[in-house]
Amino acid sequence: MTNIKLFDPMTMDSNTLPNVAGNYVFLLRKGSHLPKVDIEPKIPEVTLDGNTYQAIYTGIASKSLKKRDYRNHFVDNDASRSTLRKSIGSLFGYDLIPRKESDLKHKKIKPADEEKLTEWMMSNLLLAFVENAAPKPLEEKLIAELNPPLNLEKNHNMVNKEFRALLSKLRCRPVIRSTER
Repeated sequence: MTNIKLFDPMTMDSNTLPNVAGNYVFLLRKGSHLPKVDIEPKIPEVTLDGNTYQAIYTGIASKSLKKRDYRNHFVDNDASRSTLRKSIGSLFGYDLIPRKESDLKHKKIKPADEEKLTEWMMSNLLLAFVENAAPKPLEEKLIAELNPPLNLEKNHNMVNKEFRALLSKLRCRPVIRSTER
C-alpha cells in the first residue's frame, strides 16, 4: 500500500478520515494483544513510519473510509454491522443476541458488552488506510500477503487455519434469546 496514513482513534478527530472509498488494515497498538483463546494466532507485522505493528484485519470501504471504519467499527456499538467487532467480541466470549427478535441469523453483542468492546478497540487498535477508488483487488492482495488472523473470508493461508476455524466456531455460537438475557 502506498500513501498509507495512520489513524489513532484516541488522539485524532474522525474528520481526518476521508469520505471516499479505500482499503484499511486494523493494527494492534504496541503492547496490545488480542483476547486469549485456546489457539494463539500468528500475527503478521507491518512497518509504518518506522514503527512495527501487528496486522489483525483488513477490509474495504466501498464508499467512505470515515463512515465504514470509524462509525461501523469504533462508534456504532453494533457487531451485527462489523465483522471485526463480532470477531473480537467472540474472542472475549461475549454473548451473541439477535439483532431483532425475529431475526436469529444476524447477531449482535449485548449493549453493555458492546460498550466494553468499543473501549477495548479504541485503546488497543490503530487504523492504517489508503484512499482507493477500486479497493477489491488490493484487499485480496493484502489478505494473501499479510494473512491477518481475523480475516475469515478469502483467506486460504494454511498459517492460522486452525485459529480461523476456532474463531468461526466462536462466532457461530447459539444466540441468547431475550428471555435468557
